[in-house]
Parts: sequence; C-alpha cells; structure tokens
Amino acid sequence: MRGRCDTPSTYFAVLASVLLAVTGPARSAETGAMTVGDLREFCIASDAGSKSACQFFIYGVVQGVRLAAGVVGDKTHFCIPDDLSSRTMETIVKQAIGQDLMLFPADRDLDASGFVGAAIQKAFPCDRRAPARRAQ
Repeated sequence: MRGRCDTPSTYFAVLASVLLAVTGPARSAETGAMTVGDLREFCIASDAGSKSACQFFIYGVVQGVRLAAGVVGDKTHFCIPDDLSSRTMETIVKQAIGQDLMLFPADRDLDASGFVGAAIQKAFPCDRRAPARRAQ
C-alpha cells in the first residue's frame, strides 16, 4: 500500500472528501452547522475550552483548504504562507468577524468554515500579476 494518491481518480476522490469535510454543502443556521455567530462566541469566551474550540476550528479549516489546494495544485486562489502560525490565523479571523458583523449583522448566520476560508484568502491574496515568461 502506498502513502499517496497515484491516479487522477484517487486525487479527485481525496479532494472531494476534503472539500466536503471542510466547507460542507451550503447550510443555514437551522441545520446545525457552525455559524459565524457560533464561532464568534467561542472566540470571545473566557474559558479555555471555548478558546481552544475557536483556535482548532480555524486551524482545521485552514489546514483543509491548504491540503485541498495542494492536492489540485491550485496556486492561484490559496496562497497561505507555510509558516503561518495558528495564533496569526486566529487573529486574522477574529478581526474579520468583528469588522464584518459591525457592517452586516445578519452574516452571523453564515457558515463559519466558508467565512474562515474567505478571511484567510483575503489576508493572503495570490499575486495574479506575475510576469509572463518569455520563450527562449
């Protein structure tokens, strides 16, 4: 048994599994999915358990996005630095939640995993203006 994916269909199956696990289908707050409001509550709570839940949820989403992007070789949408600390991830997401909910309070019902992915992507945009290579 090998430790990696050797066929395109295996790559696709792994990618689909990771993306579904990370983002899940579009769901509302009524279905039990973690919402932005739920994540905010974990992140601002004073107890260690809630703080850990906040940090590990964010870390898990970012790692899932990073893994999925790596599997498909996507270097145009997700350019997350390899040395990004979990503390920095948490700070970025908490600031994004605070700023967003001040302007759009109804966003508290959005899916938290999608919000985390978008916040990290916005914080680390890929350079889409890379110069074209000349043929030699």
